[in-house]
Amino acid sequence: MREQQIAMHTISFILISVFAVVAAQICMKTGLNHLRPLDPSSGIFTLYQKILLSPFVALGVTLYALGTFSWLYVLTRVDLSYAFPFLGLTYVLVALASCFLLGEHVSLLRWSGIIIISVGVIFVSAS
Repeated sequence: MREQQIAMHTISFILISVFAVVAAQICMKTGLNHLRPLDPSSGIFTLYQKILLSPFVALGVTLYALGTFSWLYVLTRVDLSYAFPFLGLTYVLVALASCFLLGEHVSLLRWSGIIIISVGVIFVSAS
């Protein structure tokens, strides 16, 4: 019973990391979409300052930090070879979020690859 509780606790932190990364990607893409067009002729420092001061981009960076700290905790609990394949879920969730939240087109070939990745994650999580 104790091992099962530890496993569920660790999987919850894996999922926090996965969802934080997905949300970070969507936030950063949204932020960059609102900044278009970006003019690199104003200088690299000015360009990056404008990007990093965007509220959506800043939120995305913060979510990445949350995902990273969650991931560091996971790495103290389980083997990397067990935990790392779960990050494949980000491919699935980013594609779904891109499709439904950003209105992006995801091709059949891309969905096929995402399904293959998902099957791999299922196999690893069952081991």
